[in-house]
Amino acid sequence: MFNTEYVYAGGTHPVSYFSADNFRVDIGHRLDLSEVMGLSMEQALAKLYSEAIAQIKTAEGAEDFFYYEDYEQIVRNSFKSEDFLLAEENLLFFYQYYTLYPYVGGYPVFHLAYDQRGAAAPAVPPIANQEEERELYFAAGHLLDRNRDIQDGGMGYYTNWNDYRFALSDITSTNARLTVYTESNSPAGREDETLTVKLEKVDGYWVMERMVY
Repeated sequence: MFNTEYVYAGGTHPVSYFSADNFRVDIGHRLDLSEVMGLSMEQALAKLYSEAIAQIKTAEGAEDFFYYEDYEQIVRNSFKSEDFLLAEENLLFFYQYYTLYPYVGGYPVFHLAYDQRGAAAPAVPPIANQEEERELYFAAGHLLDRNRDIQDGGMGYYTNWNDYRFALSDITSTNARLTVYTESNSPAGREDETLTVKLEKVDGYWVMERMVY
């Protein structure tokens, strides 16, 4: 289960925080990283650090390489052991916004093939392929972050962008409908507010058809 939390504290961008929970649903047990990796926690973390650094090094020289110069130290010092997700083919592990590079780079996600875990790692049952839907939810959250940045310009003045949630519907490979649930605090009083906008995938990137306010 992947969770996204947004808080706006008056800075240039809202603060976005990501977390994940992984369960054995048959017994209601929350899995920790050591269990999933089949290693001690120290060994599991060392494995993830090594993999993240290797993947970053592979990307060096690319035009969109935004990593800070001391990324190796940051990789080892800034990871939280609960920030991982069991996906279809890999274990995904991630860092928070601003941790490894500026906001423009989004948030860093790395992957570890299941066969790279320890010998004692439990088998991962087949998981329905939700990669495209997960990508869409990540993109929607990022788009709403950027949408929030324009609100100081006067649009959506009464809309509460400090506390909202969103849902996606009518999802296809190239289109989706984004619905934002929040409240409006106008001189007429406070009331629930629902905003909708169409998302479209253009040249491999999800975009909003318009700003939301």
